[in-house]
Amino acid sequence: MGFFSWKCAVCDESIPAYPYAGRDMELSHIVMVLPDNTTKSGIYGGYGDITLDNDEGEIDVYETIAPFYFKKKCKRDAVFNIKKYLTSPEGKKYTINQFMYDEPLKKFSGMSLNQLRESGWDITSDFYLIQPMIKIVRFDQYHGQAYEDLKPSESCENQGYFY
Repeated sequence: MGFFSWKCAVCDESIPAYPYAGRDMELSHIVMVLPDNTTKSGIYGGYGDITLDNDEGEIDVYETIAPFYFKKKCKRDAVFNIKKYLTSPEGKKYTINQFMYDEPLKKFSGMSLNQLRESGWDITSDFYLIQPMIKIVRFDQYHGQAYEDLKPSESCENQGYFY
């Protein structure tokens, strides 16, 4: 998806991408509050990924929030029906329903979306629909706030990098 970041849902300050932004790691330590009031905390890395605390792995912010959007909008689990718009290096256009970026696609000789992007394909999606559901709080600003008490995290014009 490219390099980007958000502003804290509490203090409106940019969430820097660690280590790329060259800022203190504490400023990149965040809590993502989910619609069911569970949380995911860790270090924000700059491409929508959070390296979770306690060596619990890594999550993608959009892949984590998307099921809440689609379960709310659909009676069945429709998370795998997020449209992706692909343009080949030659300019040929495709629309597919694929959620995960690392799963092989039969239509494209078993290549994943990540592999297609690495080979020069342009990939966009309907993820902008779930942007207002993202609520990220800098760790030092999180005091147990409920999801419904937080405003959506706005996109950061600094992209978590340009300060």
